[in-house]
Amino acid sequence: MSDDFLKHFQDWFEKSLLAFGAKKRNRATKLHVSEIVTILISYAESGFRCFKDYYAYVSFYHRKEFPNLVSYDRFVALIKRSFPIIVMFFATLRGDITDILFADSTPYSVCKTARRFTHKVFKGIAALSKNSVGWFFGLKLHFVFNDKGEIVRVSITSGDMGDRKGLKGLLKDLEGCRFLEIAGILDKNFLKLFGKREFTSSPELEKT
Repeated sequence: MSDDFLKHFQDWFEKSLLAFGAKKRNRATKLHVSEIVTILISYAESGFRCFKDYYAYVSFYHRKEFPNLVSYDRFVALIKRSFPIIVMFFATLRGDITDILFADSTPYSVCKTARRFTHKVFKGIAALSKNSVGWFFGLKLHFVFNDKGEIVRVSITSGDMGDRKGLKGLLKDLEGCRFLEIAGILDKNFLKLFGKREFTSSPELEKT
């Protein structure tokens, strides 16, 4: 899927990039962008907790599928080229808005809390926060799903942003009945987001 998408998208994407007059080499790489995207997506489904270990696994067991693999350090440097393409690829795979929608938020830890002072990758974006499980340092993912289990909308915020505030922009202009699966969401401030629209909750949520 990623290879078919890149065949039609990459040329248009490169021509649409803004230019500031500076000459860029834009040197072609041995590893195609579609291969980079495929490895990154498959890592999310692999179950590996360390990307370096997963890349070593791919290099050893899937050399035939990826004959032009580069070193790990070089691959990490190439990831930034594929990030905007992954975002656009995701946009083409989003589900349709249906009458019943599910909204939820989940924390995404970027490192251990003890290492937050030396963490540089998400400096200024990640934040220290606490949920029902405990303290974490990282980001927070906010999702809206349809009744088919497909992602309709998603946003990423700092970890200390509340679920209500993070979902506010995602729920804008959505029509129809909504089913929210977030504990403690039934309060006056959040219900203002819906106005006079229909709201449905589960018996378990009504008890909270």
